[in-house]
Amino acid sequence: MAESPLLARLAADLAGEQADATGVVERFTAEVQRIGTPVVEPAPEPGWELFSFVWIGEAPHGVLLQLNRVSDPLDPADTLLRPIGDGRVHALTLQLPSAWLASYQLVVLPEPLPDKGRATLPAQTRAALARSARQDPYARVTIPNKASVASGGVEPPRLGVARGADAPAVELWRHEVPPTERLAPVPSPVNGTELGLHRWSHSAAGPASPVVLLGDGEGWADRFPIAAELDARVDAGACPPLHVVMLESGGPVQRQVDYTGTADQLRGLLTAVRDRVGVDGPWIVAGQSLGGLLAARSATLLPDLVAAGIAQSPSLWWPTPPHPWERGRGWFEERAENGGSPILVECGAFEWGLVERARAAAALLTAQGGLIDSREVYGGHDVLWWQATLPQAVVDAVRAVTA
Repeated sequence: MAESPLLARLAADLAGEQADATGVVERFTAEVQRIGTPVVEPAPEPGWELFSFVWIGEAPHGVLLQLNRVSDPLDPADTLLRPIGDGRVHALTLQLPSAWLASYQLVVLPEPLPDKGRATLPAQTRAALARSARQDPYARVTIPNKASVASGGVEPPRLGVARGADAPAVELWRHEVPPTERLAPVPSPVNGTELGLHRWSHSAAGPASPVVLLGDGEGWADRFPIAAELDARVDAGACPPLHVVMLESGGPVQRQVDYTGTADQLRGLLTAVRDRVGVDGPWIVAGQSLGGLLAARSATLLPDLVAAGIAQSPSLWWPTPPHPWERGRGWFEERAENGGSPILVECGAFEWGLVERARAAAALLTAQGGLIDSREVYGGHDVLWWQATLPQAVVDAVRAVTA
């Protein structure tokens, strides 16, 4: 197990025969407050660092680290923080790549975890863990979180940022939200639900300039205002002037309906958006997770409407057949039969079950001459790295369609 020099000193100080435990913990607390968490220290091997997650305070049943795609949902005890000394300090050190970038939260356990070895956690235990999640009080950096199906629609605590020295450093959440135009909503072609629509345009963008359509647009409009970052990159000459259109998802359930629609439903949705925006330049669809699937399928099925796609962590596992003897028809079949517009694919190296599909997608696109680029990030299924790499992905996709 990786050992943090800082935590090793704490353990040694607490183990001393004349140790004033209260004073030792107070000095350690002051040090943690000064440097922030996770504590990042050099690892013995080049290209790696030690990340130490710390909790100081009462926790009779322990403290759980929920680190994106590192913590095991079937065995949460694997990332329990270990008590040091009399248990007023709990900590866990992980050796991770120096380019690591992932969000996390802590759970002060309301009750002991079930015995290890169960096939899955009981539903009531999962619910209790979700209710007990909290923001790391010593985190150097935090990002906004959002409600999901798992959180019951309630906005959860902010997420801490675990970032190595070589990780992408873009922080869109720090930008001021630029003025955007709220357009008339568009109806879902599936069930008629109205979906909000926002537009931002660079001052030099015109009717023939490229358009980037972002799924889950509510997040990109305010929590992670990407338009401000793209505005700066256009002004610096890195990218042609462009328009950014942000299509709201309608919520975690509605996006599952719309982003997996039929080809005709996708055409109806994108045509309605294009009509609202009224710009005839090349359109690029970008999204994450199911939104990444939307981007990949739009570029594949609707090349007359979509010039390129940006698929971050695309849900290429879709669809899941209802029976094991049935075979689903998903993006791979659609792409093999139809070809389509080029796509830029990004995925987290720790996205179990997905990164392999992203690599296969890149291979298929390469064989068809339809790959803009394929990139893997040292992270999980995480908005933290999506927002860090999306601006450059937009720049590269815009360059590809305007070259």
